Amino acid sequence: MRSEGESVRAVTWRRFRRSKLAVVALLYVGFMTLIALLAPLIAASRPSAPIPFGPNDVDIASRLQPPTPQHRFGTDDVGRDVLARMIHGARISLTVGFTATAISLIVGSVLGALAGYYGGAADWIVSRTIEVVLCFPFLFLVLSIVALFKPSLYTIMIALGLTSWTTEARFVRGEFLRIRDLEFAHAARASGARDVRIIFRHLLPNALAPVLVSASFGVASAILIESALSFLGFGVPVPTASWGGILSIAEEQKSCGNTTIAPDRQDLCLLPSALCLTQSPAGAPSATPAPPAGRGGPRHRRGGRPLSPGARRRTCTRPRAA
Repeated sequence: MRSEGESVRAVTWRRFRRSKLAVVALLYVGFMTLIALLAPLIAASRPSAPIPFGPNDVDIASRLQPPTPQHRFGTDDVGRDVLARMIHGARISLTVGFTATAISLIVGSVLGALAGYYGGAADWIVSRTIEVVLCFPFLFLVLSIVALFKPSLYTIMIALGLTSWTTEARFVRGEFLRIRDLEFAHAARASGARDVRIIFRHLLPNALAPVLVSASFGVASAILIESALSFLGFGVPVPTASWGGILSIAEEQKSCGNTTIAPDRQDLCLLPSALCLTQSPAGAPSATPAPPAGRGGPRHRRGGRPLSPGARRRTCTRPRAA
């Protein structure tokens, strides 16, 4: 129950804390984000850094070493420190995940808002476009776009963003179809507001709740797709550190019988990050406070206390005619 004077934000956070799994996932995502932001300070080519190796420092004499106090996760095939590359690879993976999701969120929200608000021909065009995009396998479509252009970080972000907007568009379209005929929308039209102001000022902020939950899943999906592209050789160009590229080198060495840089240590970052990004919104639906029912109606007696089911039925039943 919401106490008097308690804000919606405080109620949402109090309910979110009830889900221990969601809180742990949120803390892990925040920790990985902090590590990615401080990567140039944590792993750098200077003795004062906690990890005194850069992501591209080559030492052929120390190649393929197992974990040691100097190289905590070992070295790769050219002597680069694996832990330093994993820390710097977090910057690439999280940048791709958040940027690609932001692009898909903007494109999907705009197209879904236009389709849901105007309907008719606009709705038909957007719906058919969504169906055409969904006809192609997602990874195959991304691979085709990346193969047509020069592989780079920007190409991957744009390709992921322009191929994953369909979910957001469908969510926004459905919300617009629900709220475009509500009282506040009619009041905005009666006040003389233009369609652009009604869509982006009044309707869209009220239609983003399910989209934001879906966006967290999109970040995890973008990180996994970027890792898959780098694993296949279509990701960020070498020698830029990325989690998929590190996994590719580890798998190549494992196939040659060398297990000093086994892939399980690289999975310590990739898989937990993807799982925590999908679990952090798990507490969001239950954390969002429901709008209070109007007092004075059949569901509440005077003072706001809920009626029992039997009393509610007696209140809603019409009295018999004498």
